[in-house]
Amino acid sequence: MLLTAIIILINMLCARAMAVDDGTVIEVETLDFEATLAAMQSIPLDDLDLYMYEEASKSGQAHRFVMKTSSNGLAKLKAVLENESPESSRFLTSHPTNISHYIEHERQNIQACHARVALYREERNFMNASESLWVNDDFFDCFWKTQDILDYLTRLEDHARPYLSRFRISSTVQNQTIPAFHLSSSSGTHDTTTTSKSKIYIQGMLHAREWISPPTVIYMMTYLVDVLVRPDLFSDAVRSRVQTLLDQVDFIFVPVINLDGYDTTWTLDRMWRKNRRPHSKDENTFQSFGVDLNRNYGPVSKFCGSGASSRPTSQVYCGPQAYSEPEIAGIHDYMEKHGEILGSIDVHCYAASVYVTAQAEREVVLLAKGMASAINLVHAQDYHYDHRRTTTYGTFKDYQVRQLALDSTSRIGLTVQCFL
Repeated sequence: MLLTAIIILINMLCARAMAVDDGTVIEVETLDFEATLAAMQSIPLDDLDLYMYEEASKSGQAHRFVMKTSSNGLAKLKAVLENESPESSRFLTSHPTNISHYIEHERQNIQACHARVALYREERNFMNASESLWVNDDFFDCFWKTQDILDYLTRLEDHARPYLSRFRISSTVQNQTIPAFHLSSSSGTHDTTTTSKSKIYIQGMLHAREWISPPTVIYMMTYLVDVLVRPDLFSDAVRSRVQTLLDQVDFIFVPVINLDGYDTTWTLDRMWRKNRRPHSKDENTFQSFGVDLNRNYGPVSKFCGSGASSRPTSQVYCGPQAYSEPEIAGIHDYMEKHGEILGSIDVHCYAASVYVTAQAEREVVLLAKGMASAINLVHAQDYHYDHRRTTTYGTFKDYQVRQLALDSTSRIGLTVQCFL
């Protein structure tokens, strides 16, 4: 019930990821969107890496997918479609494409958005917090670089005192501080020793290229702040629902975990996924960097199993050992110390889904179904739940079930995949 209420608060968007990368980039067209997307999700990321997709607006038109694929990735896609949806595979066509124009189009849109925001801010001299809701701030109109995000979070923290307080939850390979935010309806600063009140933990951007993840997490936090600071601007029903929620739980928000990788997506490669751990002495070799932070979780007994790779050049490289990356080690340390955390949400950007683990109990599956339905009801989207029959080891949601179960801590671990 609590997590469903949280998701109803989300104003979910999703970025179409675009990148320059070496390798074979192709554009695929098909008449069956759902079957093709499901087939792509079943193929290992190193064989088929989906960059972007565009669903046709009219029946009978082709849906477009742009992806990087290995020599056998497209063959695997066709084989899966032949098996799962023979009818759709007959209409599948593919051809090489150059995606540089997608990147340029995105860059121009971002520049135009920043120009509009700059002009508006000059006219109004930033937001008048006494009259406006922060969820309406133009911060949510554009994508922003790291410092812009951190500046917004600082302003929000100042505005939301004493309900919102910042603390350091971890750090990156390049020694950037990963900030976390404790939101509580009661005043006071975050106390890392406090275990009395239950908490919900929400994080974003394990994967650097999923640009919509941080603003989604920040939007959730901002909405709750708005209700606490300016309850007079909300209906009685909203105030009651949020107050009931915050009477029961506090929230921990970690909007941007992969800060190093996120910086890289702005400067070197829009589709960079991993962190920036160097693997060789030749640091000029681009592929010598990176661990997939969403494969670096434990438990140790299941580390680097299904869905992960021990090859450093792989997009799903798990790292040398569980919790080897400082980003993940710090979060793991925090989670182990805080048994009052009831459940967690990990926000990604890919396929309009709410994922639960293969080991999820019936109540958790029903919760995921309810969350997807709530998002669809509020935002007229087409989210669905995904109760995966196979397990991807080292991911955050699997860690919640396996590692913390070893610690005799009962928690719910869910992954929400955003979609536009």
